[in-house]
Amino acid sequence: MLEQFHPREAVELSAYAEQHGFSGVMAADHFAPWVPAQGQSSFVWNVLAAVGENTTGDLGPGVTAPTFRWHPAMVAQASATLAAMYPGRHWLGLGSGEALNEHVVAGYWPEAPERINRMFEAIDIIKKLFSASLADGIITVGAPLEKITGLFGKFAEGAREAGKDPDTMPKVLQLHLSWAETDEVALANAMHEWPNGGMKFPKADIRSPFDFEQMAKLVRPEDFEGRMVISSDPDVHRAEIQKYVDLGFDRIYLHNVGRNQREWIEVFGRDVLPHLAR
Repeated sequence: MLEQFHPREAVELSAYAEQHGFSGVMAADHFAPWVPAQGQSSFVWNVLAAVGENTTGDLGPGVTAPTFRWHPAMVAQASATLAAMYPGRHWLGLGSGEALNEHVVAGYWPEAPERINRMFEAIDIIKKLFSASLADGIITVGAPLEKITGLFGKFAEGAREAGKDPDTMPKVLQLHLSWAETDEVALANAMHEWPNGGMKFPKADIRSPFDFEQMAKLVRPEDFEGRMVISSDPDVHRAEIQKYVDLGFDRIYLHNVGRNQREWIEVFGRDVLPHLAR
């Protein structure tokens, strides 16, 4: 959530979360916030290094596009540096990119098939540049369970074709949610801070936070249904997270979309995390 917090506060919150039972950090590699209300986006690699110094769990970018703002060689160098500094803790998440972040240096913004092809080419380059062993896996966001089940099936099929065992490869989830002391505040936080969570259309080609801001005026509370849990009840959130645990995710990174991070960390550390079961 580097779009929402000063980088120093993001580092402090990461350490605070670890003190309350959270085990790792996924940091957004964004150039711009989704909407202007969120603020600014800090430089992910600087923040991850500071997180590494102030925590003991895993850490990585979720996700970096090694194709437009970033040359794959620079991604390999940045990631390898973190891996050297924090052995066994760093992981690298890669994706095909979104215009909001990547168009700032690219003159031409290609269609999705070309972006995906560029991503695969970049991954080949990064693998050749890495001298350490790689742990391949999958990172995705919260979605209906049947959609993720289908995604897991395709992932397993591709892994086996590549001669790999999908059961040994990490499956990582980024899950947005909104918790506050009342349902009304939780909803207000979602509407103001994370209206993109209620937008039921592809967003990869939108270039400006101000465009998102205008689109956000069309978002209604009911648009979040089935896309993001908004509730003051920790047990409602626990039940939703448990569904993804049961589905087979190895790591789940939680993003409470409001600014009430310390209260959320305390409540989830006490009332949610201890009651999740594999």
